[in-house]
Amino acid sequence: MARQQAEANDVNAAVEYLLARPESAIDKKRIAVVGYSFGGIVTTLAASRSTQYAAVVLQAPGALNWNRSDEMRKTLLEAAAKIRLPTFCAVAENDATTESARELCAAANRNGARTALKIYRPFTSGQGRPGNPPGHNLFNRFGMNIWAKDLLAFLEDELRK
Repeated sequence: MARQQAEANDVNAAVEYLLARPESAIDKKRIAVVGYSFGGIVTTLAASRSTQYAAVVLQAPGALNWNRSDEMRKTLLEAAAKIRLPTFCAVAENDATTESARELCAAANRNGARTALKIYRPFTSGQGRPGNPPGHNLFNRFGMNIWAKDLLAFLEDELRK
């Protein structure tokens, strides 16, 4: 998990750097952090230790390794329990597991975050990596037409507040 922790630190440092730039036109009250798969791991860790974000989006967060690593599961659940921001969790029924999205969203919710969990119907694009479950490709360009509307509605609703 050291690599993921370091990458989460990098994400937060990059956001802080951009916000500190005098020419920055970023609305500091409307920053969302989004991550898919490994990026969902990094996003969970980054969001758990930053006050820069207004919303969190976790797409199939750690789904490929959720059942393979007790350490990763424990670390992510502890991190999700620190998230107090609106959090959108999504996964396809036929990903490696739906439990990562379910459990991370539930951990954030138990600690006060408004959460939305979306389990999408089984997805197959025929374009996946060998060995990955077909549902894991939902959140790349092949499935964008399925989830983009839900994500944008969540962000519009949460970032308007």
